[in-house]
Amino acid sequence: MAWRTASGVFTRGVDGTVSQRLRQLLTRLDELVNWERLQRANTGQRQREMRVDVKPAKRLLDALGSPQHCYRAVHIAGTKGKGTLAAMLTAYLVKQKGFRVGTYTSPHVERIQERVRLQGACIEDEALADALESALAAADPFLQDGVPVVERPTWFDVMTAAGFLAMKTAGVEYAVIECGMGGAKDSTNVLGAEVCLLTSVALEHAEIIGPGLADIAREKAGIAWRPSCILISGVHQPELRQVIRETVEQLSPPAPRSVVFVDAASWEERNQLMAERAIKELAARYGWLQCEPPDWSLLQPQMKQMLPGRMEWFALHRGTLSVNVLVDGAHIPETVQRLPCGAWIVLAMGRDKRVEEFTEALMRFAPRAIICTRVGDDPSYMPADELHERAHRVVANHAAAVSQTPVFKVALPEEALRRAVELAATAAGPEKPHSVVCIGSLHLAGIIRRTLLRDWNTGSIPDSRTSAAEPPAGKPQAHIAL
Repeated sequence: MAWRTASGVFTRGVDGTVSQRLRQLLTRLDELVNWERLQRANTGQRQREMRVDVKPAKRLLDALGSPQHCYRAVHIAGTKGKGTLAAMLTAYLVKQKGFRVGTYTSPHVERIQERVRLQGACIEDEALADALESALAAADPFLQDGVPVVERPTWFDVMTAAGFLAMKTAGVEYAVIECGMGGAKDSTNVLGAEVCLLTSVALEHAEIIGPGLADIAREKAGIAWRPSCILISGVHQPELRQVIRETVEQLSPPAPRSVVFVDAASWEERNQLMAERAIKELAARYGWLQCEPPDWSLLQPQMKQMLPGRMEWFALHRGTLSVNVLVDGAHIPETVQRLPCGAWIVLAMGRDKRVEEFTEALMRFAPRAIICTRVGDDPSYMPADELHERAHRVVANHAAAVSQTPVFKVALPEEALRRAVELAATAAGPEKPHSVVCIGSLHLAGIIRRTLLRDWNTGSIPDSRTSAAEPPAGKPQAHIAL
């Protein structure tokens, strides 16, 4: 009997296609150094040689007329939580305040258009193509043979410049901007935003912006360089709070700057407190006549639409049996917090990730099996063989009965998903659907989403929550064969 699916409402961008003109420009863009990929491919010598500097991005934006100064910006740094906060602020500014808003995030899950959003929706191909064409033309003089490699704009420099230019062209009033990596030396740190957010600090990209947590905190706090700006932070470790305060105080030029920390029992509450404080700061600094408190339940649909592959549930059915699939781009151990117990795991990771710690975090949820795969041939992705070996070692050494968790390897993510679903279905009962969790990489999330949305013709389940370990109730039925 064939699988049948539960269909949802968020099915935009399922084919991943782009216009021919944009495709040609992206081919040119891909000729530039792309540290998003290279820093995952080699955690040693290549990362030590990596150029991380804001100056090439600033020169490029100067050549474009500094479009980033044509709107008011909120700048967000942090190891985790940036995307959620960006979605919360965007949804509020668009839906409750009626402003024209641009949002810049990275990386994308399925389509590059996700990185630049206008009113919360992915930018249109032609608008992105126009901006990319201008950014590439402005970058060309800095890419000539006589220019030292460390001074040349990178892939992310040009993409960032294109995003900022597209927002200017669209006439946005407010921009919500995520850092790509770090903060002080990130390409986005040309903004000089009056309102800055630092969500969290954990060990990621430590070879570049570390090595320690204090180094990472110092780098991320470097976005708060504008005189009289405010940095709102969810960092809870006392020693890191002190580092952040000292960093902001020592930034040049010397000027009054504020640092505010929020305390909360959960990530959801912390995100809300940070977003609400940012909204109050925007209202006070820019003279809003009214500052209505956010109605987060009202804003959830747009927020979820902006967060593909983040705690996103799908439902599959075969006869009386059901399997729920959770797609989540979590890739550091600290983000493995809310998973269903006893699930079948599909796992893929980048070479630079902490595989052993991540697998240990997964084992807290007593998985029935872990299926290791690889999301592509790019050297930045860990081969399934290596991932299987490292994950298996952790599971074999794990205490208690969960150490019997089998670890498999399947070369292709699509086949890994199919195998996990079949295993889960075999164990499922009519009244007790089992879960499959696809995790470890936003790139894996993109492939799995594309498989579910396009090839399997399902949809994500509408959900009013930002994250949950169990799927939402009331899944609509569809009659489409898998």
